[in-house]
Amino acid sequence: METARAEFVAGINRVRLYMRHIDSERVLITSLLHDSENHLQSNAAAALGTRMATDLVRREFEYCSIVVSLYGLGEQLFESATSRFVAHQNLLSSRFDDLPAPLRTNHWQLSLNLLTKLEQTRFRDRLTAKSMVESLHASFEGKPRLVPEAFAYHTANIRPSVAAEALGKMGSENFIKRLEMSPRFDVLVAAAPRGNRSEVIKEAIDLLDDLATKRNEAAHGSVLNVLANSALAPYVDASEAFGLALCDELTLLSIRNGAARGMDLGAPIKVVDNRIVCITWPASTIRRGDYLLANTSDSSEPCRAGEILEIQVNNVPTDSVTAPPAVDIGLRVGFHTKQNHQFVHVPRKFVL
Repeated sequence: METARAEFVAGINRVRLYMRHIDSERVLITSLLHDSENHLQSNAAAALGTRMATDLVRREFEYCSIVVSLYGLGEQLFESATSRFVAHQNLLSSRFDDLPAPLRTNHWQLSLNLLTKLEQTRFRDRLTAKSMVESLHASFEGKPRLVPEAFAYHTANIRPSVAAEALGKMGSENFIKRLEMSPRFDVLVAAAPRGNRSEVIKEAIDLLDDLATKRNEAAHGSVLNVLANSALAPYVDASEAFGLALCDELTLLSIRNGAARGMDLGAPIKVVDNRIVCITWPASTIRRGDYLLANTSDSSEPCRAGEILEIQVNNVPTDSVTAPPAVDIGLRVGFHTKQNHQFVHVPRKFVL
C-alpha cells in the first residue's frame, strides 16, 4: 500500500508542478513583451498576435492533459490498491475459509464477470481463461487463490460512489459517510470560508464526479469549457484527499481482517490525552510499527486503527516488549482513542 500511495502522491505533485510551470511561463512571456514602463515593445506586436491566435488551442491541450492525467492517477491508484489488498489477503490465508467473508462471497461472481472481458488490452499477457478457471477450481479445493483483478475491474468511471461499491464487496461499510470524518480532508475544511465539514466533503465529491465527466469529454475531444488552472486546483486537492482516504480505508480493512489473528487486549488501564493507551501486555511480542485497533461503541464508526508510534515501559521508550511475564506498557498512537474503547493488537505483517 505504501508504494501505491507514494506513486499517487508523486503523480499529484507532478500535476501541480506542471500547472505552476504553465502559469509562470505565461507571466514570463508577458513580462518579456513589455518594457520597463510596462509598454508593449514595438517588435512584440506581431509575436503577440501570433501567440493570441494559437493560445486557445494550446490552453485546450494543456487543460485536457491535466484533466486526463489527474483522473488517470485516481483510477490507477484504485486498481493498484484494491489488487494489492486482495493479493495480500491471499498470502495471509492458508485456506480458502481463512479469507474474509466478503471476499469469499463475492469472488465467484466477480471472477465470472472478468472471465468474459479477458480480450481487453489491459489483461493481455496477465490473465488467461485457463488461469481464471484454475483460480475458481482452487476455491473448491479450499485454497486461497482469488484473482485480484476481479475486484479491481470496473466498467464505469471511477467516482466516489463507484469506489464505495467496489470497497463494499471487500468488506467496507458506509465509506462515503465516513469520508466526512477522514483527516485527509482537514486541509480542505480549514481552507473553506465557513469551514462546514459536511458541505466541504459534499463539494469535494461533486468535484470528483465532475472530473470523471470532464475526463470523458477530454478523451473524446468534446471539450465545451476550458477551465483555468486556478479553477482546476480544487479538483487536484479533492483528488489527493480522496485517494489518500481510499488507501486509509483499505489499510483499515486489512487491520480489521488481521485482528482475527491478533491479540485481544480488552479495556485499557487508562487513556492519556486520547493518544496514549496504557494496557497490560500479557504474552508474545509487541513492536513499534505494529497496529492497534480500537473497537468503539459508535455505530457510524465501529472501529478506529493506526500504527503504534511509540512504546514505553516505566516511561522509557523501547522498540519492543516480550512477555511473559506480563508488563504494563504505554502505546502512543496517531488516532483519537477513549477510555471506553476495547483494543486489539495486530502485528504489522498482517497489515497491507
